[in-house]
Amino acid sequence: MNLLSFLGTSPTPFHAVRTAADRLEAAGFKMVSEQDNWEDTIVEGGRYYFTRLARFLSYASIILPLNLGSLY
Repeated sequence: MNLLSFLGTSPTPFHAVRTAADRLEAAGFKMVSEQDNWEDTIVEGGRYYFTRLARFLSYASIILPLNLGSLY
């Protein structure tokens, strides 16, 4: 998908987040919730994303051992 195609299918922030999330899902990313217990969900080598209010999207590929306890 090129930029013009993306913009054509994404006239609002909601649409842009949905289009990007669809592309991440197609690439093997798994949606997680901010309310999930990430210590039980996130694993090394995993690919994840989350959305907030259908207007914000963040994603990450976990390539190193992750110590979630260090985030608190």
